[in-house]
Amino acid sequence: AHLKEQGLAAIGFNREDRTIFIKQIQGKYGQTEVLKRFRWEKMLVAIVVDWAKKNRFRLVKIQKAEDNEYYNKNSTDDQRARLRMHYNVTAERSGFKLEKNNSVYALKLVA
Repeated sequence: AHLKEQGLAAIGFNREDRTIFIKQIQGKYGQTEVLKRFRWEKMLVAIVVDWAKKNRFRLVKIQKAEDNEYYNKNSTDDQRARLRMHYNVTAERSGFKLEKNNSVYALKLVA
């Protein structure tokens, strides 16, 4: 999904049984100055985690930046670093742990 008129930032996820899998953490192009004033990525993840807890999901996962479709698609070093911040660093700062097979970040929710 592209953010043109919809807002400053968006988060996209899929449902896999009792798991929410976050696959998109995206800020609106050209809004860096506005977005950098607050930790919007962490806020969006916190909203999804809170909703998942209230709806009795067992796990929330976040894909690694390296698995984002845009990571290797003609991306510059700066763009790849930004994707690592949006996904990997946000996951770590939000209490997610990298799974043993290094495939995704996961946060187990207390039932």
